[in-house]
Amino acid sequence: MPIITLDPSHWQTDSDALRREWLVTNGLGGWASGTVGGANTRRYHGTLVAALHPPVARTVLVSKLDEWATVNGTRYGLSSNEFASGTIDPRGWQYLEKFELADGLPHWHYQLGNAHLEKIVFMAHGHNATWTVYTYHSGDGPLALEITPLLNHRDYHDETAAGDWQARFIPVEGGTAVSLFSGAHPVWLIHKGGAFTPDPVWIRGVRHRIETGRGLPDEEDVFRIGAINATLQPGGTFAVMASAEIPTAAARSW
Repeated sequence: MPIITLDPSHWQTDSDALRREWLVTNGLGGWASGTVGGANTRRYHGTLVAALHPPVARTVLVSKLDEWATVNGTRYGLSSNEFASGTIDPRGWQYLEKFELADGLPHWHYQLGNAHLEKIVFMAHGHNATWTVYTYHSGDGPLALEITPLLNHRDYHDETAAGDWQARFIPVEGGTAVSLFSGAHPVWLIHKGGAFTPDPVWIRGVRHRIETGRGLPDEEDVFRIGAINATLQPGGTFAVMASAEIPTAAARSW
């Protein structure tokens, strides 16, 4: 499949950065999707939108992963979020050297000073599981990666309002299982080589700008569960899998 490449001329404004979208699917009715610029602009966007009873019961379980990279003493916010106040923070696309769609998969190439970090997102076919893979291609010295998963638990047509969620965190092989409240469908976060620190808090007033244009409710709250931290050396790779099922050997492979 031909490679589609976008360069910084395609995200010179906020609207440019947030109007181009990507989508990957799992063959079950589930998907991962978002924008090149990083913010979710639709209620249907999410890192893990699982078909819990394939091909239906589509449930947003992971809204997104927010990422920060620290290299040579400088911290870079790689993601973006738009809030009801009109604030967009961070604005990760300003570090984006190029975006590629290759073999149907989205690739982000970040230039962080003299460091080059690539991110790829894909789903395991036949599984409600999404991989996000980071490769530190080149740079001087280590790169510290901080990933904060923003979880959710709703039908893909709805929006979430903050509630009294009492998250439980259960260590599992290579990662952490998270249950947001009693009766919630669990999410497995596999992050081999990384350390997870719980710090649950609601992030309020996230805006989905396309829903505004559709005349629908356009704000929701998402649940930040904590942070996954990993350190990469040049040439190193780190991956996070978000899964709606107990990870099998097939789903773990990438």
